[in-house]
Amino acid sequence: MAISELSRTRFLDRTEHHYHWYLTNLKVAPTVIYPLYRLKWQVELIFKGCKSSLNADRMTSRNPLIIQNLLLASLAGQLASAAILQFGRDRLPQGRRLAVSFQRTAKIAALLARDFVRCFLAHTSQAAEALSR
Repeated sequence: MAISELSRTRFLDRTEHHYHWYLTNLKVAPTVIYPLYRLKWQVELIFKGCKSSLNADRMTSRNPLIIQNLLLASLAGQLASAAILQFGRDRLPQGRRLAVSFQRTAKIAALLARDFVRCFLAHTSQAAEALSR
């Protein structure tokens, strides 16, 4: 991509009282670019969490289907860990919220994952039996 294809745009963040500058090839209004980059950053953080806490960067197979499933499982684990973290933080007093990190939550979720899957499958099979009666 040539530099001439890029446009420079700025967005005034009224909460932080300063401008954010962007170089982009998107042909959209500047007010759209800032939220898009915020979303992009959130996606980057999700994948960073998968790699650092859930070992998504250590694939032991060359089979594309296995790799795809491992990545999907890692994403599911990361999103579940983030939901558990938010659930816990919402119930803590303001001063104690920093004591709970994503890494701690992910490690606990990873330790409990096998038991969670067994419990889920047991309840699912019980529900299936009840529905088939």
